[in-house]
Amino acid sequence: MGTQSRRHEHSHDARAQGGAGARRTRHIVIDPVRTKSARYVDHAVHPRPGTDGLLALGMAHVLLERRPVDLDRLATIGERVDAYLGLVRATSLDEVARRTDLSRATIEWLALEYFDRKPATILEGVGLQQYTKGHQTCQLIAALGVLSGNVGIPGGGVNMMNWPWRAIRTPQLQAEAARTSPPRTLPVSRLGEALASATDPPVTTAFFMQSNLVNQMPDTPAIKTALSGLEFVICLDQFLTDTAETAHLFLPTTTFLEEEDLVPSYGHHWMQLMQPVARPLGESRSDLSILQGLAERLGFGPGMAGSAGEWIDEASRPLRAAGIGYSALKAAGGRLWPEGQPRVPWANGRFATPSGRFVFPDRFDDEPVLPTAEFPLHLIAQATADAMNSQILEADQDDLVIAEVSPIAAERAGVTDGERAALVSPRGRLEVRVAIEPTLRSDTVVVPKGGWYKHGRNMNVLVEPRFTAGTGSAFNQNFVRLESTLKTEPR
Repeated sequence: MGTQSRRHEHSHDARAQGGAGARRTRHIVIDPVRTKSARYVDHAVHPRPGTDGLLALGMAHVLLERRPVDLDRLATIGERVDAYLGLVRATSLDEVARRTDLSRATIEWLALEYFDRKPATILEGVGLQQYTKGHQTCQLIAALGVLSGNVGIPGGGVNMMNWPWRAIRTPQLQAEAARTSPPRTLPVSRLGEALASATDPPVTTAFFMQSNLVNQMPDTPAIKTALSGLEFVICLDQFLTDTAETAHLFLPTTTFLEEEDLVPSYGHHWMQLMQPVARPLGESRSDLSILQGLAERLGFGPGMAGSAGEWIDEASRPLRAAGIGYSALKAAGGRLWPEGQPRVPWANGRFATPSGRFVFPDRFDDEPVLPTAEFPLHLIAQATADAMNSQILEADQDDLVIAEVSPIAAERAGVTDGERAALVSPRGRLEVRVAIEPTLRSDTVVVPKGGWYKHGRNMNVLVEPRFTAGTGSAFNQNFVRLESTLKTEPR
């Protein structure tokens, strides 16, 4: 099962999914938007945006009623089990159906398929957590996985952004993280506000590397305004991005094709060695080389000296007991699985919590994520197969950004396919070109993310800088209206 899939995440899995289908593996996509993934799977289900937590509760309710859930095992490996089971039993399946905009039969079918077709895995994708209560959604989905018996078995699991540095928590790595933690942090999710309100002491300098925060964070205009008041802004990049446009000093850096580095993964625990296949272009230098030059001028050059290979060895030192190091990676052809890292997480029923037990959610702070009459469309940021986030060539940004809407939404706004229009939110306004997509829900509008602000294509001008439960961005909890920009000429 996959939830909230994005277009780029599964488009390259088409052949694999087709082959898996031949082996009787069933793929189900759960996503408010009918993405490319839907072409290659057995079933696609399109709930109302922001209702995945409710859906997980509803599926759990079905399992408790209709399948032999191993309650004794839950009591052995879990905490707050009774409270969670009470929450599930109190959930009305009819209410879940109404709120998710899915039929009761669909919810029941999803639950039974998930339980009966073990092993089954849930790939959450990115987006579920980007609501103010998104953490509870993820907790409820994880609890569904444990309840169903699909966690801790080969081929099962609930997977979301398996960042190796979090999973491989050696004492050495934890000590290194504590030693290098910054004295002060600012939340990038509300960067404009954070920079403006940081007064003790005020921020005077910003150094950007490996990021395009002006483009990627909510309320881009506020970030640009805050940065314009700083004394010195430096940006390292390969292109003159929206962030680079704010800099007093721009330093060109190498691409991944021109440098050596240690590469963890976004979705598994393999550690990989990145090796150059081309020489650096022009005067570009690697991030390491630039930082070493800066250290030399600041008087602590010897502390930053060393080749990329030596620094890879130093960075991987906390993982040495797991067999990870520069020489070992080179000898292995550039890829190693950390020794001692289990291939099947939680197979022994022990979890990475203080007690070693799975902590079931004992409440659901239900806050319906619904549009209003003034802003009736749920704004969905769509990753594409053509770019990663804002890594888009400027030559591909010479027209208005596309906004996909259903025929019903277009008719309500009085716009036609291909027409110039505007999306308006409480925060801002974005000129768009309308594309009518019959498969879309009538309460959503889909805009590709990553378009550049300086080309008038950045959707974050519409996004409220709102926190999730931590300091993440509630990107997907934003609503807009679609307006025609055609004006009637006076007679």
